[in-house]
Amino acid sequence: MKTEHLRVDWVDYAKGLGIILVVLGHALVGIKEAHIPTNLFVINSLFTFIYSFHMSLFFALSGFFFEKSLDNHHEKKFLINKLQTILYPFVIWSIIQTAFEVAFSSQTNAKLPIQALYTCLFIPRSVYWFLFALFFINVVNVLIYKVSRKYGLLISCSIWLLIYVFKPHFGSFDKTFYNLIYFNFGILLARNMTYLKFVLENKLCILLTFLLFVGAEFLYFRYGRWTWFNTLDTQVLGTLLVIQLSFYAVKTRSKTVINFLGENSMIIFLSHVLFTAGFRIFLQKILHVDNAIVHIVFNTLVGLCFPLGLKYLSIHQPKFGWLFQYNKSSRQATTKEVAIQ
Repeated sequence: MKTEHLRVDWVDYAKGLGIILVVLGHALVGIKEAHIPTNLFVINSLFTFIYSFHMSLFFALSGFFFEKSLDNHHEKKFLINKLQTILYPFVIWSIIQTAFEVAFSSQTNAKLPIQALYTCLFIPRSVYWFLFALFFINVVNVLIYKVSRKYGLLISCSIWLLIYVFKPHFGSFDKTFYNLIYFNFGILLARNMTYLKFVLENKLCILLTFLLFVGAEFLYFRYGRWTWFNTLDTQVLGTLLVIQLSFYAVKTRSKTVINFLGENSMIIFLSHVLFTAGFRIFLQKILHVDNAIVHIVFNTLVGLCFPLGLKYLSIHQPKFGWLFQYNKSSRQATTKEVAIQ
């Protein structure tokens, strides 16, 4: 979680756009797995588009603050902070989510044995693979930077390249090393703020990124992600385009609901699956609604809005503070600092 003095409006805006894509993507997954009648071509196309870049955005935004945060803290304090703000919610919400799926296994798309309550902690399930990967990306880079602060980024990117070329398997850590490059992309952006500001403010640069992104998406849809040129281009270009649009948006208007969603992106990320799945079951099994558009719209809105009720509880009811924050006494942090890293 970044502290308040590190927060900048365009980052919140970018996270807001990203978390909308995350919730919408999982609403689409739920519709497909529940076999709700729909136009699969449209659903699959939208799903493919979202998943071509949306999580790399969050890794890059996290990496953007890595070096500055590491400079402000000793390595030990930095890692303790990541234990509390990334690994802690990973453990808590992996167990909560898995417990609900085990308890309501007959009603959900996933049929889980009770053993999943502990295997989920070392074999990440659902959306929580992101927190698992993000925590260990931070650990890997801290260890690398301890060896060489000057060449840390170069060493980290070289390690990613070796793994990318030779493709060894690390089990649960595969996504850690796969997404290391996007985290490092965020570090690279932060290092070059002078050039980045020009790229963000120049409308021709935004147009060029958009055109390149359209071309990359065309190749992605045509050839899939199994060719080398589709592994990185949509992720990097999509991430950069969202950042550019976010920077432009906050320059031309005051704070919006998208900024608000970005400020609360971690809370939404952690708990939205419970609400989207629960509301989908309510619509389909209780109200017998099988209209895909209704499901998409309302499941997405529920996934974005209902988690904010848990935020309210965690702020005003101390006994619920543990849901999002390791340090329950620091309730103020829940309102401002709980955002996807």
